[in-house]
Amino acid sequence: MSKTKDVKIKDVITWLDKLSDEGKNIQICWEGGGDSGWVYFQIDGEQVADNPMIDLLIDRMYDVLDYGSWAGEYSANGCAEYNSTEKAFQGTDYYSEDETMPFECQFKIEIPKILGFEELRIGIDGDYHDEFNIEAFYDIKNGFISEQHEVFTKHLESSLEKTMNDSLNTGDYESDDLRYWNTTIVVTPEDLKPHPKNPELLVFENETVDISVTCTDEKDIYLDLDWTNHEENYDENE
Repeated sequence: MSKTKDVKIKDVITWLDKLSDEGKNIQICWEGGGDSGWVYFQIDGEQVADNPMIDLLIDRMYDVLDYGSWAGEYSANGCAEYNSTEKAFQGTDYYSEDETMPFECQFKIEIPKILGFEELRIGIDGDYHDEFNIEAFYDIKNGFISEQHEVFTKHLESSLEKTMNDSLNTGDYESDDLRYWNTTIVVTPEDLKPHPKNPELLVFENETVDISVTCTDEKDIYLDLDWTNHEENYDENE
């Protein structure tokens, strides 16, 4: 049988109120996501465990948060502080998920007509807070990749790196919200337009690229220790 069955909530409140009267900062905190997570209790920033009353409070907070096994591609964290007047823990849960969104990044690529191809692929990947990589390569089914193709793609990679950095500095997203690049721009001959001045060149115009953005929602957390304030009828721990 769980030791929390023997704990009376009135004794928990008395204990918490005594700590509060002593000026202690009492919190229940949590963090998790991606198939793992946990809830813990701390006093003045130091974790405290192995106490049936704490076990009871942690069990109740698991119920309030309702993350189950913490399975899913998200992250969650927060803290709730004990309020001796309310006889409750109050705080905020920060729930974050990564979403793929279009990021405005306008640029033009001028491609020599002589470089025949079926597809020109431009791969962009990496962590924004570290650095990202750009790799351009031709997909040619009827023919071969010449030295001219390779020289062009190397030049394209270096020029696009500068373009992408300039776009980040003028974008609409806060840098802390940007997570990582993981996208491929595919250019086909049908996407090209004649160059307005040079008949030996074709032009590809790009408007956006996909980028992973962290979206965070905030939710108020309230763990009421007076079970009589709940709609449920708790017979245990009264």
